[in-house]
Amino acid sequence: MPEQGVPLILVVEDNEMNLCLTRALLTRAGYRVAEATSLAQARERLRQTRPDLVLLDLGLPDGNGLALLDDLTSGGASAGIPALALTAYAMPGDRERALRAGCVDYLTKPLNTRAFAERVHAALAGRGASGGDDAHGSDTPGGR
Repeated sequence: MPEQGVPLILVVEDNEMNLCLTRALLTRAGYRVAEATSLAQARERLRQTRPDLVLLDLGLPDGNGLALLDDLTSGGASAGIPALALTAYAMPGDRERALRAGCVDYLTKPLNTRAFAERVHAALAGRGASGGDDAHGSDTPGGR
């Protein structure tokens, strides 16, 4: 039986090593974790449960993770679930594109493990993109 009041985070990530690291960091921070390795599997998980947050890789084998944002903003059963982009995309404009599409924050890989839990907590609290993510792993949210 799931622990009452403990946030459930759906991690949508196709790379097993990244998935393992993300799961470990979230579990250590006290969160419950559900997993999906594709857009199709993420949509299935969203039909089965309602997570408190989706950590969304943008480069998935069956499409761009931003396509899932339509499900999260369209008014269906999964509407209103915040999504935090978690991606290797670090080109100019990628962050802005994800935030415009509806992500509440944007984290780049490799993950800054020291700041990760703080950014997840902020996304869950509705504080989201507080100034950006440093593609080079700054310890400070928004530190470019």
